[in-house]
Amino acid sequence: MENQGWLWVTASLSVYFLDILLRLFHRNFVQYDITNVNKLPGNVCQITFISSAPKHNLITKPGQYILLQCSKISSLEWHPFTITSVDSDSSQTSFNVLMRMRGDWTKMVCRMINFKKENSILPSTHVPIRLLVDGPFCSPLESSIHCRVAVCIAGGIGITPFMALLNFLGKNNTSHLSRPHRIHLVWVVQRCSHLKWAKHLISNVHVKFWSQNQPDRLQVSLFVTKDYSLEAVQEILVDDCKFLLRRVSAGRPCWHEIFSEWANIYNKKEVNIFLCGPESLTKQVKQECDKYNQRGCSFRCVIETFS
Repeated sequence: MENQGWLWVTASLSVYFLDILLRLFHRNFVQYDITNVNKLPGNVCQITFISSAPKHNLITKPGQYILLQCSKISSLEWHPFTITSVDSDSSQTSFNVLMRMRGDWTKMVCRMINFKKENSILPSTHVPIRLLVDGPFCSPLESSIHCRVAVCIAGGIGITPFMALLNFLGKNNTSHLSRPHRIHLVWVVQRCSHLKWAKHLISNVHVKFWSQNQPDRLQVSLFVTKDYSLEAVQEILVDDCKFLLRRVSAGRPCWHEIFSEWANIYNKKEVNIFLCGPESLTKQVKQECDKYNQRGCSFRCVIETFS
């Protein structure tokens, strides 16, 4: 019998190269321009992209990510960033990502953009670089919108997938029947100023749920591990964010107490825990999940990692 293994190899390579061609076509047909760059504390900038193609809608789910490339730095490097929000109208689509200056690539991109002060806005006519966009791509955290109970645990910039979830809930007409029925948000940051990344978003969603007579739908716990100052927290969480003041604690979370409370509330019902943060955080939370699952609880841990 004639060996036909080459057919499988040819078919696989054909699909692979077809995928590459389609992605190249999409990158060139649908281009995105940088319109705004806002500098945030902690060497973080919020970049707003807008589609240059008319009537192009970027269809995403909360938690999905894109790949960015800067040809001025390297045509071979693609870096993933979570889409935190999407705005579409009849003519254009815009979306935001948060970029933290940590590695060489992100530092070089931010230097090229050359923003200098907090809340600065870079006019689109003065953007010195173009970033190529590929995606969006699926993420394990996007299933959070289908859960009855979603526990969202974030460490630092790992808040971005959950910002996408909160933006989705804030912008859409969600009722008490829509999922998730309850959200527990636990966010651990190093410094008080990092709360500025998402304070208004969290507050706005909280206000919306209160107006819909769903005061318990969003439960928030915030932890500041370094340089905690009550005065600094009060200064940051002024005006429309005052409800967060009672939800900020100094130091690291006591995961045993937190999981014990969840175990008592849900009494062996399935609870989905979505986790995005540094390896040390994911290890601690995973250990607590395993420990309580051995006692008869049903904590299902979904982890999104980043370097």
